[in-house]
Amino acid sequence: MTTSFTNLLKGQTRKSTKPIPWNDTHEESIQPLKEHLCQAPSLLLLDPSKPFEVETDATDYAVGVVFYQDGKPVEFESKKHFATQCWYPIQEKELFAIIHALKTRRNYLYGNHFVVTTNHQSLKYFGDQQDLMVAKLPEQNLFKTLTSL
Repeated sequence: MTTSFTNLLKGQTRKSTKPIPWNDTHEESIQPLKEHLCQAPSLLLLDPSKPFEVETDATDYAVGVVFYQDGKPVEFESKKHFATQCWYPIQEKELFAIIHALKTRRNYLYGNHFVVTTNHQSLKYFGDQQDLMVAKLPEQNLFKTLTSL
């Protein structure tokens, strides 16, 4: 579904002019999705005196970040990968998500207490690896800083 939705957003539709069959079952299935997509999550107003939780995740094509305070979201951030980044191994994409979060919102995080969480356990062993694509990028110094904390 995601690919079809993305193609529609890009303007790439099916070449066939046949109508798509649609019945009551389809309509009942799509209604909860439509309602969910139309409900915006309520964001809290940022309080710089409180600690942050930064939650990151990466996919094959993009990274996503949510900044929390008191367990409630205060900001969302995402970034589509460049073509070369799509070829990175997943753990390097996960690290890139963390680096992206820290770089883009350093004005919130600098001098404040924050915790970064990710769902990728292999990042614990990232510093032990020798051949890293990310190590060849400008983020290398940031990675060294992160692993030395």
